[in-house]
Amino acid sequence: MKILLIVASGKSSRFGGFPKAFCRIGNTCHVANTIQHALKVYDKVYLAVNNETYDSYKDLIPDCTMIHINTGQGDAHSLLKCLKIIKELEKELKEISVCWGDAVFVDEKPFSQLLEQRRRADSPVVIACAMDQKPYAWFEVSDDMCVKKAHFAREEGMVESGIHDQSLFLFDMEFAVTYLSEYQKELGIPDENHTVYDEKREMKLLYSFEYLYSESRFPGAKIAFIESGKVFSFNTQEELSEIKNILLPSTEEIEGC
Repeated sequence: MKILLIVASGKSSRFGGFPKAFCRIGNTCHVANTIQHALKVYDKVYLAVNNETYDSYKDLIPDCTMIHINTGQGDAHSLLKCLKIIKELEKELKEISVCWGDAVFVDEKPFSQLLEQRRRADSPVVIACAMDQKPYAWFEVSDDMCVKKAHFAREEGMVESGIHDQSLFLFDMEFAVTYLSEYQKELGIPDENHTVYDEKREMKLLYSFEYLYSESRFPGAKIAFIESGKVFSFNTQEELSEIKNILLPSTEEIEGC
């Protein structure tokens, strides 16, 4: 069975607290649009949200199974919590695709292209990437296309182009739970974290790929190139408005589902 997990469990603090996955783009809620594209490729979609969002939206999004967690201490911590839940629900599941809830997909091609690249990558962690202009983050890779280091524009300044993740990943289920659990222990992050935490101790997925490369007992995370311009992401209302102008120039102001 091919399954996609959409992780939309953050607090959306830079977005004013409104859950980004539930913003409206055009005539539909943007996460519902992601689900419809995904179901052209996947057999089932899970949507993971935080406890507060679940209470408000649990009956509003069709064609998916919604689960909920207490927001983790960083995106990789939230992902680990979600994977543990799905592992119990889907006991025979060998691998799972994952995307972020603020990723806006133009069509189903990123999903199908990632799965097509899966066999060539030959790794338990595959990252859908594109060579993008002025990316917010980019990877330094080894000769065999494993991620060595993740760079961030907010820390190092903008670059003209770079290998940019497309907010879409493919994991061997057992391996992901194992290595993320080890990474969690390495950072000293508790299973049941507090709502307020020190950002310097966040468990970040892109940095977890550096951890994999540094640990010889683990295989590295490999990149797989997919078509550029098919995935957008946003953290602020201004960035969402820019995406709307690209995809739907006549779209009105931001609305919720």
